[in-house]
Amino acid sequence: ETLFPYTTLFRSNLNINSGDIIHERAIICISYKWLGEEQVYSLTWDKNQCDKFLLEQFIPILDEADMIVAHNGDRYDLKFIKTRALKHNLKMLINYKQFDTLKVAKAKFMFNSNKLDYISKFLGAEGKISTEMKLWDDIILRKCPKAMIEMLTYCEEDVRQLEQARNEYAPDTDDYHQLTDEINRLNQENDALKARLDR
Repeated sequence: ETLFPYTTLFRSNLNINSGDIIHERAIICISYKWLGEEQVYSLTWDKNQCDKFLLEQFIPILDEADMIVAHNGDRYDLKFIKTRALKHNLKMLINYKQFDTLKVAKAKFMFNSNKLDYISKFLGAEGKISTEMKLWDDIILRKCPKAMIEMLTYCEEDVRQLEQARNEYAPDTDDYHQLTDEINRLNQENDALKARLDR
């Protein structure tokens, strides 16, 4: 989950001018698991609300994974992680093998909604845990430990719902098989790029 930007137009629906930004967005927490395993792991920003150490822990995990599964990961999650890594001068690979369940939902199915919450319920699960904006306020503005625990519970359940969606509909799509076939090619490209950067 991410911190919304502090601006002089706090929470308005207007376009935000870059000059109005008081505090940059950051990553509050990241939850993840390995496919087929029970345990869900979580990382959080530090007591100063800095996400550098979180990223230092998570980037090697991304690098180790054969494929990253995320819902809207192509357009949001990975791009934002890369942006925050750039802020902290942390190296990441240019390309990561991704399986975006939102893209598959749009391309291969016709759900009434492509949101993970709806898809989860459609597949027979309870859906995402309900939250309110106050949870983010309590974490960001009040540094409330109880709220952080609630946030981690919310994020960890998201990961479980995501895995269910992937297991239910993704293995039967052409996208999954095509992505699997590309693993070696992307790994070779990443190795070559790393070699050039290390020179």
